[in-house]
Amino acid sequence: MIRHRTTFFAAALIGLGMVGSSPLWSAAPGLLAGLPPSSSGQASIDAPQGQVSIDAPAGQASIDASAGQTSIDASQGQASLRSPSIERSSPPDAARVLLPYREDAVTFQNGPVTLAGTLTVPSGIDRPPVLLLVSCSGPQNRDASMLGMTPFRTLADHLGRRGFAVLRYDDRGVGQSTGNFAAATTVDFAQDAEAGVAFLRTRRDIDPARIGVLGHSEGGLIAPMVAARNPDVAFVVLMAGPGLPGEEIVREQTRRMSEASGLTGGEIAFNDGVLTRAFGLLREGKPLSSLQADFLAMSRSGFSVMSEAERAQIGSPERLAWQQMKSYDTPWFRFFITHDPAEVLREVHCPVLAIGGSLDLQVPASANLPAIRRALEAGGNHQVKTLELPGLNHLFQKARTGSPAEYPALAKELAPEMLEATSSWLQERTSRS
Repeated sequence: MIRHRTTFFAAALIGLGMVGSSPLWSAAPGLLAGLPPSSSGQASIDAPQGQVSIDAPAGQASIDASAGQTSIDASQGQASLRSPSIERSSPPDAARVLLPYREDAVTFQNGPVTLAGTLTVPSGIDRPPVLLLVSCSGPQNRDASMLGMTPFRTLADHLGRRGFAVLRYDDRGVGQSTGNFAAATTVDFAQDAEAGVAFLRTRRDIDPARIGVLGHSEGGLIAPMVAARNPDVAFVVLMAGPGLPGEEIVREQTRRMSEASGLTGGEIAFNDGVLTRAFGLLREGKPLSSLQADFLAMSRSGFSVMSEAERAQIGSPERLAWQQMKSYDTPWFRFFITHDPAEVLREVHCPVLAIGGSLDLQVPASANLPAIRRALEAGGNHQVKTLELPGLNHLFQKARTGSPAEYPALAKELAPEMLEATSSWLQERTSRS
């Protein structure tokens, strides 16, 4: 996964929230940060063999990442990743024979885009139920690798041991999948997921009547979109999924992260006013140039609470302000701030599990879980369970504060109680008895 090296405060100032991404991510603003068309700063790639950093001021870079060639092409609005070292997701041969499931390399099509993934099928079960996993924001491989974690691989293993098939796939433009990640919006990613559901219907080794979709973060926006358009989707799981409009989530994220970073109440109120005006312009399709001085003031207040090392990473307030304005003015972000998930949730009529962590600062469970329930029930769907798990953050790690700044220091694993709660609900909903 590519990450721009940015401090926790800078992430809050940009309003990124990074649904499921690293606290260092500053590729785009808002809850569900995507990769911008180009970069003028530091970038890094997490690879199993270690971390490789590059400087890509021209928008294009390539490196040799030990196990294979990794390249980034961020020119002409194109962002793509290619790295065998990142793509490897199957266990070693010696361990694979002990697993109670098999892993098949598969591909499926969404028009000209080829999505490559791994289908896990439990052994000894005739036509099991299946889940399609939809990742959070940013260019994710099929394991949703981040910060030393591989949450989708963990989910596939856990669910495979409990009798579920699982399809996980590289995002478009990532790993072995084709397509242009940088030019895509959430709607495009939803169409990719729909193609995955259509592919699963063709498989003779799974039950087409028990196909479900599980989405994390931005994936929690996408899963209801897929279910609403495909009534044969049998169940949905939302992990830290948004229930509130994108603009509300970005503003709340920014407020919480700014408070954690030490800004004053006056500075936080000023920043919120700037965001409100900026989002109004974006909704009207207008440029943000009239707010350049305000964005610069936001950046300067941020610099006042940064360490010297953090300032050196960012470069200057002017650079941070420019990055923020540029990343806001993208098709992906314009869609996100205007999208109200409640409108889609009202069209979902299958069973839904919405699960969140009490320490999630990015998609606060206390606000979003009730909103999800209200929207589903308003549409006549009472087959909904919402579950707020104490002490877990946005990545479903056991946390101390929930701050993204502590993510790297926490255990690199999904909390067992989240895994058990999810699989138990799924088993109840998919039992043939």
